[in-house]
Amino acid sequence: MLEKAYWILLISLITLGLVTLTVKAEDTFDQVTVKIPYSVTLIKKMLEPGSYQIRYVGNNKIRFSKLGNSTKVDAEAAQFAFKFGEKAKETKLVLQHYGRTYLPDEVWIQGKAYYYKFGMGDPSKFKPLVPEDQRTPQTRVAIAGKYEEVPTAE
Repeated sequence: MLEKAYWILLISLITLGLVTLTVKAEDTFDQVTVKIPYSVTLIKKMLEPGSYQIRYVGNNKIRFSKLGNSTKVDAEAAQFAFKFGEKAKETKLVLQHYGRTYLPDEVWIQGKAYYYKFGMGDPSKFKPLVPEDQRTPQTRVAIAGKYEEVPTAE
């Protein structure tokens, strides 16, 4: 009888722990703060160089908010998993460099098993931001960032 009570207690504690983890995951969003040294083209807007908060805001949307003013631009991004067991080694914004144009490509978060990839349209029909005839970037540029979890209500 005591053994049965032990197992019931153990299963209850494990269930409570899993529910707590699930609720915590739903209460926060990923946010990365970066200092972008270039003008970046995002959708049909130009983001001037400066410090930005890049935040996942739900529904496959990433918001770029310039620190110090009210500039906010949303872009569609899909979340992708790294290969099984792999995690990002650093927090960074990756830009694609095409001539004089810089476009956001990915956001990596140190220690996470996923990253965000920018694109347009339905994530199941993911298309890159760059027209098909210009899809060979000259370089990829990584900009280090600082990660934090932020409440969804912020």
